[in-house]
Order: sequence, then C-alpha cells, then structure tokens
Amino acid sequence: MKKIIVAILLLVLLMTGFASAYAADAFVPSVPFNPYPGIVVVDKEDGKNIIGYVVDKDGNRVETVYSNCVTVTSVIDAKNGNYAISDDAAKLLIDTYDLLSAKETLLSELIPALNTPAREALGEGADADDLVIRELIDITVTCDDLAESLAADGNILALTFKMPVHQDSYITAMTLTNGNWDFVEEVINNNDGTVTVTFDHFCPVLFLNALEAGEVPVPTFDVTALIIGILLLILILLLILYIILRRKNKKEYVEE
Repeated sequence: MKKIIVAILLLVLLMTGFASAYAADAFVPSVPFNPYPGIVVVDKEDGKNIIGYVVDKDGNRVETVYSNCVTVTSVIDAKNGNYAISDDAAKLLIDTYDLLSAKETLLSELIPALNTPAREALGEGADADDLVIRELIDITVTCDDLAESLAADGNILALTFKMPVHQDSYITAMTLTNGNWDFVEEVINNNDGTVTVTFDHFCPVLFLNALEAGEVPVPTFDVTALIIGILLLILILLLILYIILRRKNKKEYVEE
C-alpha cells in the first residue's frame, strides 16, 4: 500500500512539475494574452462618453466619436468567442496572434521595416527582435457615419489607450491591412500610463516597445485551464486512493 501511495504522490508531483515547466516555456516575449486596453474618455455629451474626434486635413473637427461607435477586441476574447465583431475579423486576429507567437517567428524577418526604428530607439546592434508586442487588438467601427468620416481622404482620429508603459519609453504601433503591416504615423507615450494613437483606418493593431527593466514576459495561454486540469487529476488520484484503501479495509474485515 505504501508503494501505491508513493507512486501516486510522485505522479502528482511530476504533473505539477510538468505544469510549471510548461508555464515557463510558454512565456513568449512577444504577444501578451490580456483583456484589451481601455480607451480613455475625453469628454461627455448628453450622458454619452466621447473618446475622440475625427479631424480633417485642415485640423477641423468633423465628427464626434462616442464610445459605442468603436469596438475593441482582444485575442483572448476572440478565442473565447466573446466578441461583437465579424467572425472573419475574429479569425484574422487569432491567426495573427498564432503567427506572432510561433517559436519560429522572428519580428526582424516577419516585419523587416521594424528593424530601423528599433535600432534608432534602442541603439546600434538592436533590431525588431529586441521589441516586445505590448498589445494585439482588433479595432472595429460600429457606426456608419464614423466609418464614412474616416474613409474621407485626410481624415484622422486620435484615441488614447490605458497602457502600462514606462515614462519616456519608446513605443510604436502598426496596423495590418490586406496582409501588410503599416506604421501608425503618430504614437505618443503620454508618460502617465496612457498612449495616444492617431488612426486613419481601423483593423488589427500591434503595439510594440522595449521590454522594461524589471518586467517579465507574460504567458500566452490560459493558465486557469491548466490549473483546473491539475486539480482534476489530483481529485481523480485521491479517489483512486480512497477506493484502494476501502477495498483493503474490507478485505482485512473479512479475514477477521
């Protein structure tokens, strides 16, 4: 009986150790797996939250943008089916995440245009592989009038996101359009935990910066599911142990 108990305990420890190793190996310094960053409300009108204004090429405000007209979707929401965007948009976000998080993917090769700004920001010898993908999200317009305003030549929209970026830290953003990654022309670190990005269209958006001192990469999988699996395994092993002990006690009782 002691041998059986020892074997069960060893199996549990091995599974726990495997889970820890798996969690460590699953840390990828590229794509975080977090809920989407919140958009800062800049004003209110008739009880509705204003998150920005569409501005034309002359700097004139041509459209007020309310929070209900822009939908932000994170990778985890897309994977869990918790999204209000089209299935195609959700699939594109997931496929993009899978590509970026693949072990064989190098940002320096996938998006070579990143190498020069990375070197300029981080110093000689640096390239895109020294950057971390801070966020990967989909931004979709849900109001027709906003879509029309953004479609007009020269019109832009600045949105401010809540993002834990250190003061004076370099950060850039790129949009994925028809399979091509394009730089967002204006990305400002406001040095207050927010980043302001100026868009002329919406689609999957990638935020990149250098890994901050003291930071560690975040896991790219659902840790909760793994923990639940381990707990279920432990419960099953305890049930097996209970059955074995009960049979042994019955056998001893019959022999007496």
